[in-house]
Amino acid sequence: YSKDCAHCRESSKRLHEVERAHPEVSWVMVDTQDESNRVLWERLGVDEIPHFAFLDAGKELRRTEVGPISTDRAEAGIRSV
Repeated sequence: YSKDCAHCRESSKRLHEVERAHPEVSWVMVDTQDESNRVLWERLGVDEIPHFAFLDAGKELRRTEVGPISTDRAEAGIRSV
C-alpha cells in the first residue's frame, strides 16, 4: 500500500465492504513507503502495488493478488486460507 497509489486507495475503499463481512479476518495494511516495513514486504515478495497477501492462521502465505482487487477476488483469497 502507498497513499500515493491510486489503485491502492481504490482497492482499499472497495475492500471495506469485504472487511465488514469478515470480522474473523485480521486485516493489515503495510505502507511500502515506510522503510521500517521493508523486512515484511520483502518476506511477502511485494515488488509492485497494490499487493494482497492472504496468510493462514499459521502465517503461511496461501494466495497473492497483485493489482487492483475486486471483492470477488478478495473473497476467493479469504476462502483460500
